[in-house]
Amino acid sequence: MDTDYVINEMKRGRGTQFDPDALDAFFRLIDKGIINPDELYAQKSAEIKQADKEAHEELARRVEEDKKIQAAQMQDAKDGDPKPEASKGEAAKPEASESEGAKPCEDAVEKAEKPAPSADNKGGTV
Repeated sequence: MDTDYVINEMKRGRGTQFDPDALDAFFRLIDKGIINPDELYAQKSAEIKQADKEAHEELARRVEEDKKIQAAQMQDAKDGDPKPEASKGEAAKPEASESEGAKPCEDAVEKAEKPAPSADNKGGTV
């Protein structure tokens, strides 16, 4: 961004967007050479570019890690291991069989197949 443009916008906003005394002090520091807006802009641009580069590198690392995990899961599925590995910190839970108390879902299917009570019926049987 052009620093002249920024300075002109600050001057336009003097007294409305920006405190006049603070802005005057800021401009005095620029005039004395204590603050160099072009130098600040270059420094901040370099910092942003570095942060952007690091973010892209991290994203690429995570994508590669995800690809490896997916490939391992696909290989497990090919090898006949039907269950994916448990997430980190989460133990795999064994499924209960019917003999261990697991109830078939026939009751739920029967309930779902029954029609909903009509407005005339007020919740009675159909």
